[in-house]
Amino acid sequence: MTTHKKKHHGHGKHHPHKEAAHDARQERGGPSAQHERPAPKNRSSDTLKNAAIAVLSLALVAVIIWTLTDRPDNSSEKTDLVTGKTDTGIQVAAGNFDIDPAIAQAMKTLADDDPFIGAEEAPVTMVEFSDYQCGFCGRFHDQTLPLIKENFVDTGLVKFVYRDLALYAAEAAEAAQCAHDQGAFWEYHDLIFAESGSLGKDTFLKFAADLGLDVASFEECFDSGKYANEVVEDSADARNQGFSATPSFVINGKQVVGALPYEEFERTICSFIPQSEPCQNVKPPMTVTVVTDASCPDCDTSGIKSTTTNYFPGTTYKDVDVSSTEGKELVAAYDLSFLPAYLFPEDVAQTSGWSDLSDFFEKTQDGYRLKDTAVGAQWPLGEDEQEAYLQAYEEMLAKLETYGVDNLKVLGATGEKPRLDYFVMSFCPYGNPADEAAAKIYGLLGDAVEIVPHYIIDLRDGEMSSLHGEGEGNQGVRELCALEEYGYDVFFDFVLKTNEQCNSGNVESCWEGAAADAGLTDDQVAGIASCFDDRWQDITADESATNAALKTINSRDPSKLTTPTASPTFLIDGETYRGSRDAESIKQALCAGFSAADRPDACGTALTGETAQVTGSC
Repeated sequence: MTTHKKKHHGHGKHHPHKEAAHDARQERGGPSAQHERPAPKNRSSDTLKNAAIAVLSLALVAVIIWTLTDRPDNSSEKTDLVTGKTDTGIQVAAGNFDIDPAIAQAMKTLADDDPFIGAEEAPVTMVEFSDYQCGFCGRFHDQTLPLIKENFVDTGLVKFVYRDLALYAAEAAEAAQCAHDQGAFWEYHDLIFAESGSLGKDTFLKFAADLGLDVASFEECFDSGKYANEVVEDSADARNQGFSATPSFVINGKQVVGALPYEEFERTICSFIPQSEPCQNVKPPMTVTVVTDASCPDCDTSGIKSTTTNYFPGTTYKDVDVSSTEGKELVAAYDLSFLPAYLFPEDVAQTSGWSDLSDFFEKTQDGYRLKDTAVGAQWPLGEDEQEAYLQAYEEMLAKLETYGVDNLKVLGATGEKPRLDYFVMSFCPYGNPADEAAAKIYGLLGDAVEIVPHYIIDLRDGEMSSLHGEGEGNQGVRELCALEEYGYDVFFDFVLKTNEQCNSGNVESCWEGAAADAGLTDDQVAGIASCFDDRWQDITADESATNAALKTINSRDPSKLTTPTASPTFLIDGETYRGSRDAESIKQALCAGFSAADRPDACGTALTGETAQVTGSC
């Protein structure tokens, strides 16, 4: 099997943003820290169905766009992704594979000359767009790619191509390409994904040394930003595919998004080469029986079906209404109390998705059933209970009409100006772009609008609590201190620089340097530290209490309200904003709150130069 390297296309492409980042690295004389790779997290919700869909959907979230760089000439060796060993190239597997020449050419173009493993002329080309700090990308490389490699890459059936699509690990991508210069892309790629700490120059140099590379040449490559331009330019290929999340794949022209189970990739690959030996034992899709009630006002099964299919690819569904003879028999046979109910065959326990979701199932006499608490099954089967449920449901719908006004009361908002409240965690990679958008809007509209940041933090047994650790929560308090003590200009400068340079693991030793780099004075840094020391518990308690008193529309079920526990969450004039997250779209929503006479001229100025949107949440 061979790994081919991208030929040089010429250097010296201008990239002012990267040059500025490079200059900042040189001035600081230290590593440029990156955000930690987000790990899958579960988060409770006001509704059980919402919690279930959020849990089942975790493997689909991901991040944004960027890509690769100039590469040297071809090599006849390749690095084994699993063992790290190198061996000579393998041949295309024998077989009369009927691959559309147009698809083959399109995949060759999409693969470009990026790093790949497998036979160059394999009948199936699989291009991954990935991010080194995406937890789900790491899951794919740890759990799924080894099986694809064993069954399809090593047998000459699949050419697997790696390309970058990221926002938070651009420097890691550049470092991997500098290792690629020395023929060690895949080894270096594996080290980055295995790294659990922060990524920065010191780490990149250590990896180079560990692999026996010429560290001086590696450092020169990295510091020069040699591969920055192509990291940016390759993102156009990802955008052209419509991708905005990682990992995303194109397999002989078919798109697959998310760190899905091996079976999903197996089915897709085998659809092009069904006569190949690895495809002879592909299991047929399983059928899930869904018992529901047409009279239930809140029994939409589409969300659970969609996420179930993502974990158990190829699944088909048989819908049975409880009023039918079969429905009544199923209620009796499985002793059902609430609907909808999802009944799975025993084969579900033999799938790779089972290991992630087994805790959400209970055993039945002939298979498994998703627990009521996992899917939010709340529609009772008794008539009296249904009447009570319907009454509560109508009350919830009534609250949807007034929750925005109630939120403004909680916030103490005067209503004199259009108002944006946004809720984030300091080091949530999906929430950080909300800070950037808010900063741009403030820079354009200033005090004509109200922009109020909130942090999803809490006190538990007197200790700071935040999803990504105590350091994240502490930084949220420090940022609120900066806003309270020094105003929005200082606040946004501080927040954006901290987002760029620090992460939840190193923030306690990083934030002061980031503040200095943001232009804060020594007195301002000391003032933030003093505010934190004196008031962190009070600020945290107030922030937590305010968040708990607010309501937002449940992202999974628009008929429900929940507290703003997802980063990011947006309220405009007290009501949930569900539009695009870029600064221009949020600005337009805010400007819609002005009367024609009061509308600032700045509302007519477009906020351009947006990065690709992040669609996930923490």
